[in-house]
Amino acid sequence: MDDVALIQSYIEDLHEEMDVPKNISSKLKTIKKILNGDEDVSIKKSRCLNELDDLHENHNIDANLRCQLWDIVSTLEQL
Repeated sequence: MDDVALIQSYIEDLHEEMDVPKNISSKLKTIKKILNGDEDVSIKKSRCLNELDDLHENHNIDANLRCQLWDIVSTLEQL
């Protein structure tokens, strides 16, 4: 499984396992759309990291969810 598919799998798992707040769910859907796009991988990476950076500033995120989001960030940085 390539890294993009792995990230998409992480996102799907988050939706299935946890009660994800709507604002985070919306960002995750946006990230998934970006990853499915036809752009260069480096552009996808930058756009996705920008979306996740917006979530990082939200202090109302559950600790477990925050850890899973950081897993996504780590995988994105390896692209």
